[in-house]
Amino acid sequence: SSSKNPSSSSPSIQSSQISSIQILSKPDSIPSHIISLILPSASAPYPLLLPFLSIITLILSHYIYSITTTTTLAKSSSEQYLSYTHLILLFITILGLVLTALFSYWNISLRVSLLYSSQKCPDSTAFRSAVQSAQLNNRSIFIFVQPKKHQGKAEIVLLESAKFSKGLLSHTQYHFWFQKRKFKYNPQTNTFEKPKFENKEPIDFYLQYKGIESSKEVQKRIDDYGLNRLDVPAPTFWELFKEHALAPFFVFQVACVGLWCLDEYWYYSMFTLVMLFVFESTVVKQRQRNMNQVRQMSSKPVRLMVFRRNKWQEISSDHLIPGDLISLRKMDGGLNAGGASLAASGVQSQTPAPRAPPQQDIVTPCDILLRAGKCVTNEALLTGESTPQLKESIEENDNPDVNFDLKKSSNKRHVIFGGTKVLQHNHVPDDRMRREHPELCPPDGGCVGVVMKTGFETSQGKLVRTILFTTEHVTANNAEALFFILFLLIFALMASAYVLYKGLQDPDRSKYKLLLNCIMIITSVVPPELPMELSMAVNNSLMALQKLAIFCTQPFRIPFGGRITICCFDKTGTLTSDKMHLKYITDPLTHEKISPPDKVSNQEAKMVLGACHSLITMEGHIVGDPMETAGLEGIQAKYNDDRVQGIVSGGALVIHKRFAFSSELKRMSTIVEDTSSKKFYVLCKGAPETIRDMLSNVPQKYDDEVTQFSAEGARVIALAYKAYKPPKGIDLRNSSTHKHILRDSVECHLNFCGFAAFDSGIKPDTLETMKELVESDHKVMMITGDNPLTACHVARELLFVSKPILIAKRIKGAEAETVTFEWQLESSGESVKLSKYDPSYNYCITGDVLEKQQQNLLWLNEWVPYVNVFARTTPIQKELILTTLKNLNYGTLMCGDGTNDVGALKQADVGVALLERKQKDPSKSAAATNAQQSKPSPPKPQPPPKTFSEMLKQARERAQAAQNANSLAGGLEDENTIVQLGDASIASPFTSKIGTIKSVYHIIRQGRCTLATTMQMYKILALNCLVSAYSLSVLYLDGIKYGDSQMILSGMGVAMAFLFVSRSQPLEKLSKQRPQNSIFNFYFMFSLMGQFFIHMLILILCTQAAKVTQPPDEHDKSVETVFKPNLVNTVVFIVTSLQTVVTFVVNYVGHPFMQSLRENRGLFICLSVLGGVCLLAASNLSPELNEGMELLMMPSEVFRNFFMVMLVADIGVCLGWEYLCKLFFSPNE
Repeated sequence: SSSKNPSSSSPSIQSSQISSIQILSKPDSIPSHIISLILPSASAPYPLLLPFLSIITLILSHYIYSITTTTTLAKSSSEQYLSYTHLILLFITILGLVLTALFSYWNISLRVSLLYSSQKCPDSTAFRSAVQSAQLNNRSIFIFVQPKKHQGKAEIVLLESAKFSKGLLSHTQYHFWFQKRKFKYNPQTNTFEKPKFENKEPIDFYLQYKGIESSKEVQKRIDDYGLNRLDVPAPTFWELFKEHALAPFFVFQVACVGLWCLDEYWYYSMFTLVMLFVFESTVVKQRQRNMNQVRQMSSKPVRLMVFRRNKWQEISSDHLIPGDLISLRKMDGGLNAGGASLAASGVQSQTPAPRAPPQQDIVTPCDILLRAGKCVTNEALLTGESTPQLKESIEENDNPDVNFDLKKSSNKRHVIFGGTKVLQHNHVPDDRMRREHPELCPPDGGCVGVVMKTGFETSQGKLVRTILFTTEHVTANNAEALFFILFLLIFALMASAYVLYKGLQDPDRSKYKLLLNCIMIITSVVPPELPMELSMAVNNSLMALQKLAIFCTQPFRIPFGGRITICCFDKTGTLTSDKMHLKYITDPLTHEKISPPDKVSNQEAKMVLGACHSLITMEGHIVGDPMETAGLEGIQAKYNDDRVQGIVSGGALVIHKRFAFSSELKRMSTIVEDTSSKKFYVLCKGAPETIRDMLSNVPQKYDDEVTQFSAEGARVIALAYKAYKPPKGIDLRNSSTHKHILRDSVECHLNFCGFAAFDSGIKPDTLETMKELVESDHKVMMITGDNPLTACHVARELLFVSKPILIAKRIKGAEAETVTFEWQLESSGESVKLSKYDPSYNYCITGDVLEKQQQNLLWLNEWVPYVNVFARTTPIQKELILTTLKNLNYGTLMCGDGTNDVGALKQADVGVALLERKQKDPSKSAAATNAQQSKPSPPKPQPPPKTFSEMLKQARERAQAAQNANSLAGGLEDENTIVQLGDASIASPFTSKIGTIKSVYHIIRQGRCTLATTMQMYKILALNCLVSAYSLSVLYLDGIKYGDSQMILSGMGVAMAFLFVSRSQPLEKLSKQRPQNSIFNFYFMFSLMGQFFIHMLILILCTQAAKVTQPPDEHDKSVETVFKPNLVNTVVFIVTSLQTVVTFVVNYVGHPFMQSLRENRGLFICLSVLGGVCLLAASNLSPELNEGMELLMMPSEVFRNFFMVMLVADIGVCLGWEYLCKLFFSPNE
């Protein structure tokens, strides 16, 4: 085949984007000395064909030579032997050729070794030498890249080159595309690297940034990053069908059909073949629909204003590149709002882009850093959370000299992510921009932003890749299934060898038929239904979870839910409600609790609660953090557009500067102005231990009060303030000077003004779910950023701790590497000496202890699994805890809110992000239709809102309307297994819109059910295959075969039974028992082999009895005769059919993981009918039934009674054996 195209010598793998690559030395580069350059062999594919063609030529030559040189007398005795010998050799050679070709197609590593020559490149010199040598010989170069598990497929990609010139100098840039990502060769490091996005520059760099200034730079960045498109391929039906038709198990099934045809099972073969193609066609059509849905996730290009080459111009959004300075605003339809004013402003469009329909929802086309202005966005398409988010300019950042890090959670308030919708914008250029850079003020009045990432590197692009490439269903293509099939092949080879041995002793038997039947016996133990059955079980759970508003982007993780041993939970918003209540405020002098809080005379405390927050107003309602909302309501202050009234008499507090809250700092602060006195204040609140270090004077009972209030279960924050005099040259009323105010210079020498205590109730279903998890023997952990005493109080309320709690607290001033903490009783604070784990206590560890011990892996491995509560932890520490548990081989689940818990959610085997949603009405179809028909006409253009509060009001109205329409229309998609944008979250593989931890309970139930179904399918298929192999052996040795109608009825019955098994529903209550998670254990093997020998013994006894009873001349032992019913065939068919039913009945897992056999009505009826038919046929009660199934009547009452006893014995003995195996070998018994 041609060496110019990888698809010509290997199958082309389309649509392969992944998020990471396994063999990288670091996430953004691929060392070229690790990934070899591979070149197609000069004679490819002749290296594959030549050995086989040579062998075939030798066989034919030897046969011709033998025939021509053998004498006439010798020819008659040797001709038959020679022909059979050569026939077998030819068959084996051709089979070897076909298998080699297929295996090279299935296994890309084998294809590389057979069809390509590999060349290592230890340095850049060797790399360039290899490339130049290949080019001189007119040979293309490819690179073999392998992704991580569940992250897509390995690919052979073409190494491309592009020439660049600068003046008289020119150079060649080598690169390749791997799953929509471009990797460029770097000769300095001898690695292939992804383009590095310039998103870690100092913040002041972006404030001074003027966009891309030259056409050459534009072209260079297009070459580096590509166009801003999410191109998802749309393969045709036949392309997908070819992929399915060449899958290993499908090829095996077709080969079996061919063998049956050779054995003259024409009707059964054709029936099976048609069913195979119908099923695969159905699967292909579903894949096409799913891929079309993914394609629809890509936003259509829209026109945007971009500042390039020192002027504003209009271009299509798919031509945006990182570094572009753009104008961002609310988009109506396919046109950037304000487009009507573009012509008036003299701006011409360089790149025409189609205008989208007016009713189409438009999303942000890339990740954008907000340079100037404010926006309200809806991030529902990324996180599933539809609450509008306020995005502020980077001018509001606290540290302008620090490098901007897009991954840092505190910086996300400055970034508008690709895939989100801009609901409203507000941009009034500051004085500095008007004065220093008037040309940067956009003519359409939009906010100014810097493009950070484009294409598949954006947040939307990553989510699309996740949905597209990690939704691979569980298949049988794993090591465990392979070893299991090899184990079964041992028995098949033994049966086949016995048949071959006996057959060769009979000179009258056809050697062709002998070989055919030996092959059929071997193939009978390979269950071709296995991948389909496993896929059906996972899909069933996937759809069941979607109906419960739980969405999964990685279905392969569903069986992991059955292996969970440790469940970890965040506290606030997960276990407890995020709706809080301000209980009381303490007086800093008298230490008195003042309740209700609005009666407090401590004005400074009221100032902190009323003006130190990040709240916004919408339609007159306060929107934002629940604790801040509760604080404002508790003191009965009024807040609107950064003005707080009701605290200072005769005036208001105006918020001029915010230092936002972050989980790492555990505090926030504001600078406010008292309009009545014209004085400025710094107001600060945060964790008591954090504020303590900022106070000029720490009250004597400070720590004691924190301990007391936290032990009562309250969430305690410390309040502090100080008078503030702005430094020279800083005008707080002018936001352009705010960047010179350093946070550390403000948050110091504060005055303590009391504690504020909040409480929040336990969420619905939380206590009930906790009881269920504890009773089902799950270890429950709480991982929270809250105070350890508060966390321990909630843990007691939720009943997952019942013993005295020891809290590990860091010793003050301890800097040694040995003892840095001590254990203290939660109730009394008394120190307890503890050298090792003591089961008589529950344990709590704080974040500062973890910080000190994070490098001590031995200590982490020893203590982390026994801890019940982790308190005052940072997001990084949460991730460390989950990583430690995973490394110890615990099955881990993490449930959180999807923001601070992202790292932990991704580290867990099962990560569940909780999102609140309103309950939907169950009547979906009609509502969705009405929603579609009642879409409003596009709104008329309106003038921009005058105030920011008005802007937020309009944004809320639009968001609510969009959410209502999406909620109604979303009901139509319940049966799809592809996850939609808005249902998936970038935070975790599972997203729950139930809002409570009941979703965890559902995931574990479905996981156990899927895992138990998978294990029982292995067992049932194995027994069916083993019994089939032996029954074929018995029939062939006696010259008997099944009839077409028998094969069809048997196949349809088994298919129906497997369908109902895959649809088994989990039980409502979890058990302490765990399903088997491996097929290689004593219980599984003893049960399997015992049942097989019981079935085989019954089959032998019945067959021997039939042979004795059957008249000697009833049939011809030659299997080449036309099928004719006889007693042995009748007995073997009835016995094997009933044994199939018994296999399902005995090995169906049922309680305590799924419905019992009686509760699974479909399976119960199916097996009852099949078993009843078998017993009815054996009892001679219905001659018409026997005739229709091509079976004989039992010849005598004695034989019939013996036969019925054997059938009943098979049922009873197998049930008894399974009971004994569970009793003595199952770890759950």
